[in-house]
Amino acid sequence: MIAALTGDRKRMVADAEGGTSQRRTETVLLAVITALVVAVTARAEYDPPITTLVTNTLQFSGSDRNVTLCESQDGLYQGFRTGPKQGGYELTDISLYVRDADESRYRTINAGLYHREGYLITKVVDLTKSRLDDFAHSEWQAPENTYLEPDADYYFLLSCGGGYANGNIAQFATTYSFGEDSEAREGWSLHNYLGLRSASGTKWERDPNKTLRIRVKGRPSPHRAYKTEIISTPADGRAYHYGENIDIALTFNTDVYAPEDDSWIVIRVGDATSGPNTRVAEYLSGSDTNRLVYRYQVEFDDVDANGISVDEGGLDTGFVGSVPTIVVSSGLLPVERYFPGVADDPIHKVDGSIRGAVGMSSRRGDGGSVRTTVADDYGKRVYP
Repeated sequence: MIAALTGDRKRMVADAEGGTSQRRTETVLLAVITALVVAVTARAEYDPPITTLVTNTLQFSGSDRNVTLCESQDGLYQGFRTGPKQGGYELTDISLYVRDADESRYRTINAGLYHREGYLITKVVDLTKSRLDDFAHSEWQAPENTYLEPDADYYFLLSCGGGYANGNIAQFATTYSFGEDSEAREGWSLHNYLGLRSASGTKWERDPNKTLRIRVKGRPSPHRAYKTEIISTPADGRAYHYGENIDIALTFNTDVYAPEDDSWIVIRVGDATSGPNTRVAEYLSGSDTNRLVYRYQVEFDDVDANGISVDEGGLDTGFVGSVPTIVVSSGLLPVERYFPGVADDPIHKVDGSIRGAVGMSSRRGDGGSVRTTVADDYGKRVYP
């Protein structure tokens, strides 16, 4: 496909420079204009505007739900389900309608976002609100690059820190309606109940008669990587030795193209007490799919007693040289350089001494490897 695109470009340039006929020139101009129109359309999809994803704020009012926001706080949550867009979504903020903030208007009230997959509930991220506002929508901001999977269930749960008075009661508005406002994006919905827990109890219960007045904002996710995985395992189950391969996979929300000899990421091997601990993992496989694999081969005297890590990708880290690109009919569009990092992982220690060394192997695909550690935008999970 890339070769075909390159060939088309060469023919267009040759025709334009030749100037042998007016018809040929017009054909070239028409092709260029068409390509630009398609590219602009694709760019708009690549960087979509922030908008309301789902809300019920226009539904008729229900009774208020009182919550004691203190160190031994009550619990309160509202769930929602994301839409079907294949690339997922990027969350920017969530707001609730507050009737009376009481002492909370002077406090920082945090909230947590959780993802549920079957029986597994994983914390995605903390959202922060500096204070609550009476008779207004109080907004909790999500950190940059907060990714939501398509067709998935999430829960917005209020939390707080220590130092709150026990009488610090806040009142949150609810609605008896289980409908969503028309401005919600296609496929998005709110769970038809709210969750609650008393400060003295440990069991979460559902109130099936009402939902919180809530607004979830964001946008379809820009093209990017949303998951970083260490997909290899040490041969002896304890540590990688000299000559062994460490494979890292990045999963994107779109198919991407990676130039074989000009794409790599940075991993960290060691604690940097005896010099730099950065290492280059070179592109191995996966171009034209949504999952790229990178490989680093352990060198002599590489040591990492608490496990390797991968820095979070950003404008100045991660991919250097040719950034992976989206393959589209009109040409190539860039992918955001961001990708999640992986913290020091004791499952992936390194002992590069000659003891236990293995033969230096050639490049191979990532088939047959076992996924052991996942770090992504909805939390870190460890598999046996």
